[in-house]
Amino acid sequence: MRAFEAYDMEALTALPREDATLSTPLYDLWLRGHADIVGWFQGVGSVCRGSRPLPLTANGTPAFAHYHAADDGAGHTTWALMLLEIESGRVTAITAFLDTPRLFSLFDLPLRLPAR
Repeated sequence: MRAFEAYDMEALTALPREDATLSTPLYDLWLRGHADIVGWFQGVGSVCRGSRPLPLTANGTPAFAHYHAADDGAGHTTWALMLLEIESGRVTAITAFLDTPRLFSLFDLPLRLPAR
């Protein structure tokens, strides 16, 4: 969580296993392998810089509510519910669900976080 929020690429890229996957069901995003996932976070995924994660558990696995910086500059708005699969301390899969109004309400999560 700290590595993601700080967008610390060294720490963040040490977490996925070599055969890890990153996917977003219902959308055309499915990556496999450490290099592809790291490349995505350093390229297109860099829009996540400045995000705020809130830890939670979903389906019995570690997860986090992912909030992007708000376009109006006032706090953060919902982006995704991220589920993590972890084996032996390494991330094996990251699945991002983007139906945030429905999913965040199931976890009683706010749709907007105030600025810090």
